[in-house]
Amino acid sequence: MRSATLFVVFPLVYALSVVAGRATRLGGGEVALLWPAAAVGVIWLLSARQCGRWERVMNIALLAGVAFATNLATGASTPLSLWFVLVNVVLSVVTVEILALGRGKVALRDPADFARLVVAVAAGTCSAAVLATGYFTLVLDAPVWETFGLFAVRNGATALLGLSIWLSLRNEPTRPRRYNLASAGEALLVGSGLAAVFFWTFWLNAGLPIAFISLVPAMWVALRYTTTVSTVFLLIAGAWIVYATLSNRGFVADDVQTRALLAQGMVCSLTLVVLTLSLYRDSRARLIAQLEQARDRADHLATHDSLTGLANRALFTERVEHALAQVREGVSGGVGLIFLDLDGFKAVNDTWGHAEGDEVLLEVSARVEAAIEPTDTAARLGGDEFAVLCPATFDIERLEVIAQQLRVDLRRPITLSTGDTYDRLSVSVGVVTEHAWCDAETLLRRADTLMYHAKRSGKDCVSIDPSSGRGFQPRTMAPSRPDVPRS
Repeated sequence: MRSATLFVVFPLVYALSVVAGRATRLGGGEVALLWPAAAVGVIWLLSARQCGRWERVMNIALLAGVAFATNLATGASTPLSLWFVLVNVVLSVVTVEILALGRGKVALRDPADFARLVVAVAAGTCSAAVLATGYFTLVLDAPVWETFGLFAVRNGATALLGLSIWLSLRNEPTRPRRYNLASAGEALLVGSGLAAVFFWTFWLNAGLPIAFISLVPAMWVALRYTTTVSTVFLLIAGAWIVYATLSNRGFVADDVQTRALLAQGMVCSLTLVVLTLSLYRDSRARLIAQLEQARDRADHLATHDSLTGLANRALFTERVEHALAQVREGVSGGVGLIFLDLDGFKAVNDTWGHAEGDEVLLEVSARVEAAIEPTDTAARLGGDEFAVLCPATFDIERLEVIAQQLRVDLRRPITLSTGDTYDRLSVSVGVVTEHAWCDAETLLRRADTLMYHAKRSGKDCVSIDPSSGRGFQPRTMAPSRPDVPRS
């Protein structure tokens, strides 16, 4: 597929771009207003950079052959066609080498990338302009600086705009902007304003030195919309300026070469201003998004367990305090809290290792979350200790059902990544409720005491304080359903 693109598609597009450029000659001479082949040639050789050395050489040779044949077919003399081959090859090779110097991938995502693109295009077009100026000065007795300026600005403006569009389209897709009625109305208003300004500036007021007015709405586009939108605007604006100039509108001057230079300079100025501003805008937006993501990650890590993603002790305590505050305010009738400690977890780390122990903790956290309500909070308090806050469930019998369900769920065998199955895991559970005045640490200590009571009672059971908030009288509940068989 890549070979077909390099050896079929690019030669065809390059030939068409040469034809298009030759069609924009002013006054029947050899001065073309537009030279899209400058951009296509650079894109072609950039695409061939991933190929081997000899394949790259073949692509350069093919570019030279297509440039010679197309120029010859569109009316250029044989010596001029041969010289144009050298001009176009030098432009493409120099630009590509500077763009790719020390970089694995050429991109256009920030002002630094654009600065590098401008330097590469300037070096390539100036090198090519020196060669073109040499031919036209020696053979056609053309003025040196005017000829150099024409070729440098024409090729530079076209290459810069074409490469910017191509690189912008190759950028990784960003999250699409959401449009509403207001933004659609704004876009319509901006589009109408741009059309009016450019029509008035480059058609109705031909000959008046007011082209700079078009920079004002262009800057608005750059600062308000993405780089992709800005490059589309530049493409349309550049095409309109070229069309107006070819129609003897736009920039009017007695000298054909001066008209061409003014039009090319305007396209180049628009490209530099708009892309610089739009890339700064996009870079700032990306930086803000990255900072917000980093802040969100930091906030999440500060309040959640890094392994399981469950709430950590700090967040859990904060939510317990909030639930107790609602009890004191009369919003809630009570708070339920379940404290769990794994039995036999140490054997996992001792037998298989800490990585497998982490797998067990992840599976335990998933089963705990699956067994509780969305309004409840599951937390890993440290090591193999877990807790569940039930802010809307303070009925002791309901909490007992949840605790027994957790006990049974956590006894199910766990298959490790090694292929081994661990079926010796169980859990000791302490359940407590609070209907009166209490703080989070006191409630957690009471639940922790009940959990240790369950461990002392033989492990793998639930210890409940039936008189929570009215004195501490723990009792241990035996499983109310058959145990999961162990292998």
